[in-house]
Amino acid sequence: MTCILIDDEEIHRRGLRKLLELFCPDIQIIGEAVSFEEGKLLLAHTETDLVFLDIMLGDGTGLELLKSLPNRHFQVVLVSAHDQFAIEAFRYAALDYLLKPIDTDDLLNAVKRAKEQLKCNQTQIQLAVLRENLEKLTSQNRKMVLRDSDTIYVVMLSEIVFCKAEGSYTLFRLIDDREILVSKNLGEYDKLLENAHFIRSHHSYIINLNQINKFDKTDGGQLVMHGGYLIPVAVRKKEAILNALNKFLQ
Repeated sequence: MTCILIDDEEIHRRGLRKLLELFCPDIQIIGEAVSFEEGKLLLAHTETDLVFLDIMLGDGTGLELLKSLPNRHFQVVLVSAHDQFAIEAFRYAALDYLLKPIDTDDLLNAVKRAKEQLKCNQTQIQLAVLRENLEKLTSQNRKMVLRDSDTIYVVMLSEIVFCKAEGSYTLFRLIDDREILVSKNLGEYDKLLENAHFIRSHHSYIINLNQINKFDKTDGGQLVMHGGYLIPVAVRKKEAILNALNKFLQ
């Protein structure tokens, strides 16, 4: 775990630094600041897990500093020689409030809570990534019913390489080289497939991001799909295709 110390009094910074080095050797102090402005600049350019923040700084207050950073991604332990700010401190979602001189047990409890919160946050991030990855998998496992003049087909979305406009009809090309021509226009499938890792690459094509083998940006741009099929990319669609691929591959 990393931390930053912000206090305008050297004696208190030195004392807190000493306590952390003695009793919390796994906490890495990666920065210190002695004023509101210096602290704000440091926090704007440094990623950290925990900040020990003095309330009374020479050119402002720690509470004002927190107010100026509404989207912070670190835990805060406020430090003060007075207890009059305790209630206001928790309005700013401070993890703890330590009185000077800092008691070792109080410091250890604050650090313990910070570690527990960090672990909880990391778990939430991991779960979010897992959910996103599962969505990528499950979206392609969905099925679609397609009808031509004679037959009803049930196909997995992952089987579709691309869809192509054929006048008022739509041609579905599948990974086993089957073709299914349905009596609906391509636009009806645009919205239906957009959240399942398909994208409109051209006014005549919707392609499956899972089935792209290569994006050749020369000669106007074209996609090489599974099976070697070449799909044109409209100039105004190039950026959207690249963004979709980058997001999909993350």
